[in-house]
Amino acid sequence: MLFSILVSIIVLLIRRATLIHSTIVEFVNVRTVGDPSTACLTTCGSTLEIITGSFEGGCAIEFHQLKLPNIKSLSNQVLEFDMKFLKKPSNSVGRCGGIYYGNHELERFVGGNIVLDWIDRTDDRGYRFYDSGLESSHSLNVLLPRTNEPASHLKIIIKSTGEHIVAAGNDIWKRLNGSAVQLLDTPYLGFWAFYNNHIVISNFSIHPYTGEKNRTMLSK
Repeated sequence: MLFSILVSIIVLLIRRATLIHSTIVEFVNVRTVGDPSTACLTTCGSTLEIITGSFEGGCAIEFHQLKLPNIKSLSNQVLEFDMKFLKKPSNSVGRCGGIYYGNHELERFVGGNIVLDWIDRTDDRGYRFYDSGLESSHSLNVLLPRTNEPASHLKIIIKSTGEHIVAAGNDIWKRLNGSAVQLLDTPYLGFWAFYNNHIVISNFSIHPYTGEKNRTMLSK
């Protein structure tokens, strides 16, 4: 009993320390990328709605809003956000969308970005983690069993070595590699959706990766 209480207190203190050092990202001056008809709707800066029509599109966030150190890089940072699909398209792809970051604005068929997304399609249903580009299928990691539903909360740890750790709800994948880690001069980050989708992003925060503390948080 005493041990469980101590563990709970330690976890609470870790979470409190993480919140203190976190940057809550506000969705201000969000720009539409990709299909110009894509709607990027914000509510008091705390939520972002992405609504796409006949083509895929996204919403780019100004990098200065992330309030990172002077060296503009996502290296050794942790990204966390809630993502919810408000629509389930009837086409073969279904719900599809997620986050991208790297060396250019949204263009999944040009190399230099990391993409983490969800897709309903039967052949590769689940979360996908991959480098953008024409050969993106070569680096594709399908992360979830096809019977799962998308998680409400996502966490991405970007280590300085290039290794990524992805947590979707209680599911965790380690030793994922991505090339677009150092984002020094022209960094881009945003959220995107396939055509005919409606996604809400909220509670987006960034905080430094601190090794053992983050591993403890991932286990909860």
